[in-house]
Amino acid sequence: MSVCSSSDSNFLNFDTTNIAGYVCVSTPLYWSMWVVAVLIQIARNFVWTKTSQVSRLALRYPKDSYERSKYVNQLLIHTVIAFLLYVFSFLLILGANMGILFAVLLGNVAGVYISMNRQEKDGNPISVEMVDMLKGWDAIENNKNLSGEQRKELDELRILRKELANFLRNSESAAVKSMTKVNLRY
Repeated sequence: MSVCSSSDSNFLNFDTTNIAGYVCVSTPLYWSMWVVAVLIQIARNFVWTKTSQVSRLALRYPKDSYERSKYVNQLLIHTVIAFLLYVFSFLLILGANMGILFAVLLGNVAGVYISMNRQEKDGNPISVEMVDMLKGWDAIENNKNLSGEQRKELDELRILRKELANFLRNSESAAVKSMTKVNLRY
């Protein structure tokens, strides 16, 4: 006894779609679902891009800090929105055909392009954070009560500082432009 049976496939039809278990034969409804699939994927990419940025910002602050919890709350909201969009996208893909799958692909490509071009830049580039870290060691450097291990670490940071300064002097990257605003001691 077989559990599976064949059914008519709508895989290559451009007038049939499945919505919540119903087979709908309507060209306008099919193309409406096609547009909805594209828009859902664009929205998912916007949420993904924003979630990525907020995650990076949250991890810049210490655990249990007010600043981190503020970003974590934003991430929770993004998670709920992302899940709802995922469910709608999944339902469209489940009952769809090749045309809807193409719409999902098109929506993903358009969503990445649009969301990445519209997203604000991250707060501070990593190069500025490195300079701040190295400046913090200036205060420690003047401390005469350092252990041998701390002295060794300080020497390694001096070498890193010189290598970073040489890299920035010889580089035409965007880091050079941001670093010129910071007063580095060599």
